Amino acid sequence: MSRINLLPWREARRKELKTRFFTMIGVAALLAAGIWGIFHLYHTQLIEHQIFRNTYLEQQIKLWSNQGND
Repeated sequence: MSRINLLPWREARRKELKTRFFTMIGVAALLAAGIWGIFHLYHTQLIEHQIFRNTYLEQQIKLWSNQGND
């Protein structure tokens, strides 16, 4: 009966699985950061647009209130 040493094969497989695992974690982290960035930009634009609308309304209120004092 001959003995076959499977340890190098198992070790190579374990190293491959470990590399694949960390690669998938990195991809998931990049994907999560990208999604967060998109939502952040979208909400920032919403806030900026609302600030613009509020400023416009404040200007119109001042304009109309000044017309009533004349």
